[in-house]
Amino acid sequence: MKKYTYIATLFAIILFGSTLVFAQTDTPKFDDALMADFSKGMQGDTASYDRAIAKADKILAANPKDSQILVWTGSATLAQSGQAFMSGNFAEGGKMWAEGRRKMDEAVSLDGENIEVLIVRGSTYIGASAKYPVKEEADKLRLLGTADLEKIISSTEGKTDGKSVGIRMKAINIFVKHYTETGDKEKAELYKKMLTAM
Repeated sequence: MKKYTYIATLFAIILFGSTLVFAQTDTPKFDDALMADFSKGMQGDTASYDRAIAKADKILAANPKDSQILVWTGSATLAQSGQAFMSGNFAEGGKMWAEGRRKMDEAVSLDGENIEVLIVRGSTYIGASAKYPVKEEADKLRLLGTADLEKIISSTEGKTDGKSVGIRMKAINIFVKHYTETGDKEKAELYKKMLTAM
């Protein structure tokens, strides 16, 4: 009888352990597919946006301090706020704008050395600053975005791994585009030379 009780107990422990493993792997993770859905969603693809947010919510439920998910969700929410503003829904737009900024700023406060986090907030704020109608707020966004991108360029100098080179190149390209559009030819040329030197 003791033998069968031991076997039953052992089986129960194994089953419980297996359940824990499956429960842990049930949570989606940040990957290229999720990044693609976020990118498409920010360009107006509603299905991609909904799919990305659904996955992101599951990840944040398991880990509320996942900096990459926070910064991407924040950026996507900011993009959606623009659509709300354009449709005349200013209350919803304002709410989404504040939530998007909160998430991105939290991501950087949690993981401010992570260039994958900095490139998302930096590029989002630089882009938003060009469209924001209140100059004082636009200037604040531009300063934050510029600081993020400059930090990327500084921290990746001399690095040769694929991730560092790719994100550094993206940051420099954003500056080239931004300064070209704002008419600062001197700075635009400076960053073009950086690209040429890579």
